[in-house]
Amino acid sequence: MFNKSEACDAQPALTRKNLMVKNLKRYRKHLEREAGPMEAAKCDFFPRTFELPSEYHLFVEEFKRSPGSTWIMKPVSCSGPLCFTLRCRKFDLRVYVMVTSYIPLKAWLYRDGFARFSSTRFSLSSINDQSVQKTAPEYDPEKGCKWQLQQLRRYLSAKHGREAVENLFKEIDNIFIRSLQSVQKVIINDKHCFELYGYDILLDDSLKPWLIEVNASPSLAASSQEDYEMKYGLLEDTLHIVDMEGRLTGREKRVGGFDLMWNDGPVYSEDASPETLCSSCFPANTHLGRGSCDTS
Repeated sequence: MFNKSEACDAQPALTRKNLMVKNLKRYRKHLEREAGPMEAAKCDFFPRTFELPSEYHLFVEEFKRSPGSTWIMKPVSCSGPLCFTLRCRKFDLRVYVMVTSYIPLKAWLYRDGFARFSSTRFSLSSINDQSVQKTAPEYDPEKGCKWQLQQLRRYLSAKHGREAVENLFKEIDNIFIRSLQSVQKVIINDKHCFELYGYDILLDDSLKPWLIEVNASPSLAASSQEDYEMKYGLLEDTLHIVDMEGRLTGREKRVGGFDLMWNDGPVYSEDASPETLCSSCFPANTHLGRGSCDTS
């Protein structure tokens, strides 16, 4: 086994929930100190979080200030996403990001991903993940519990308008970059290593995205033929970027379904206009939810 095919996230700075929040909070304070509150506000994408039992008293104070709020407790190192609702069914997004270097930061975003749905209508008594949903008596393996991101993007565009959805996906791009920057100086960098991350993201009723957790070496088990084809392509394209044969020039902006979104700075689309380049959001070379052939 070549070292080049090993994962680089030996330290769980991003993939252990308590450390992820700790690093994001520290990075947000750094931005506020160095760049001002407006820049720090771009890190406002993770929910208020308390680690128990060490922050129990802080949690109790917040709990009293927000009567009637719903809180969900999760282990710091186990997977299993929380879910908001679409058509009264819990759902979240799984998106894939590949990092081939932390110093300098070089990250690729996969165009395909999926939304995971509950097989039953939402209730607080049934907050569980998809692996549990499969065991429910009403689960239909033909329908499954997933939408491809292209399908979700079309649905949201029809319901909320194209501009709102474009802004949503720009904010999701921002989550990827800011979260990786928050641990850039913490994770030991090795140019022979890489990591494929599975980001779990929620959308609230105002189309604001929230980062819930980041999974290292996410599961590639398929739940349907469509899911199999997507993950087969993901794995194949990951190996193409690892480039054991040395076929890449190093100047590629796209490899298969992956788009280079950060290369020691934002990577712009080929058709980026001067107006876009001057915007405050990342005009990244990303096409999340557009599919492998659609760049419109």
